[in-house]
Amino acid sequence: SSSEEFWLRNVLERTDSVEIVGGFQWKILVCYLVAWALTYACLSFGIKSSGKVVYLTATLPYVFLTVILVRGALLEGSWQGVKFFLRTDWKQLKNLKIWTTAAGQIFYSLGPGWGGVMAMASYNDLHNNLLRDAVMIPVISSFTSFYGGFAIFCVLGHMAHNLGIDDISQVTKSGPGLVFIAYPEALSYLPGSYIWSACFFFMIITVGLDSMFGCMETVISAIVDEYQGVFKRRRKTFTVIICAVILLIGLPFATRAGSYYFQIIDWNLGIIVLFGVGIAESWAVVFFYNIKKFFRHIEVMVQRRLNRCFRVVVMGCWGFLTPVSLLVVAIESYRSYKLPPMRESDKTPYPDWCSTFGWIVAAIPALPMALYAFYKLACNYRDPLIVLRADNRFKEIERMRMMDVEREGKDVTFTTSDLIP
Repeated sequence: SSSEEFWLRNVLERTDSVEIVGGFQWKILVCYLVAWALTYACLSFGIKSSGKVVYLTATLPYVFLTVILVRGALLEGSWQGVKFFLRTDWKQLKNLKIWTTAAGQIFYSLGPGWGGVMAMASYNDLHNNLLRDAVMIPVISSFTSFYGGFAIFCVLGHMAHNLGIDDISQVTKSGPGLVFIAYPEALSYLPGSYIWSACFFFMIITVGLDSMFGCMETVISAIVDEYQGVFKRRRKTFTVIICAVILLIGLPFATRAGSYYFQIIDWNLGIIVLFGVGIAESWAVVFFYNIKKFFRHIEVMVQRRLNRCFRVVVMGCWGFLTPVSLLVVAIESYRSYKLPPMRESDKTPYPDWCSTFGWIVAAIPALPMALYAFYKLACNYRDPLIVLRADNRFKEIERMRMMDVEREGKDVTFTTSDLIP
């Protein structure tokens, strides 16, 4: 289609091979620098400023999805796309590849394993209703994906109708092409399409910034909280250093071969790291941190006792169902691992070194966890089990939080002794 041709030849100016760098694509480079400047501007003022920005970034997608859905539903052939979207092939449930893809999508949409959820949650009030949030967020996320599916498949149905294609899966591929090919195609049918297109891509920028806030806040908060004496009064300086370092690391993506690099890392990173981190987090809470202590902390926060059914479900999911299912899909991912074609048009494969490069890059985020674990075990070789117990500093922090709540005169059903066993 003309949208796909414009994306590949005018926007990306993609080279014919991953081995041909082709220099920087200056339009992408400028946008890349501006995006990082906006990220720093929001992060430099702390969580309060970025939290206010999220009010805008979280609501805009619903406005544009509704506009695209209404317009797309009026296009010829749109019903063909809706039928394809709602068609269910129950035999695919036997295919582990489907489960692997679904598990990866959950990690990308909800954010477990990335650290952003925990970083943002650390700013909540002590008695924030986390049980309500834990239910609402997955429900809203799933509804948004389903709602957006109607919008995009209406347009894909129309595109298939114009191209004379019965199989809608051949119209466009997943990944960046879906946003930069299918959605612009939909917007071209709207009255005043230039204005809607500008607003749509502004929304894409805000959604990207929204994701960056969580990822960057994870890194910044973890280091600043750990070394408050060094970085607490120099948070802005530290933030600009972190942003500059990651900006430099990402410069290869702004080259004309950048889309190849993106595909290689995206294909490998989600397979190796996310599933492993999910397994580690589940078992760490259940077996090492102690699930009973975890339940007591929840009770202090929500100010009521947890019923037995809730305890059994959480212990079953976190202790067995979640880690075992992630282990199964991780093994299947490793077993069926194969990079997608470098070019979809002629199915040209990537060179062999790309696969090795992808595995090496994907293993880098996992190294700090392993190295720090060995370091702590080496420092406590006489009593290695001590690393599995909360240290005195953690206990003191929790006591201080409870004392603050009690001083504020709030109704505290549970005491500090309930929080710290």
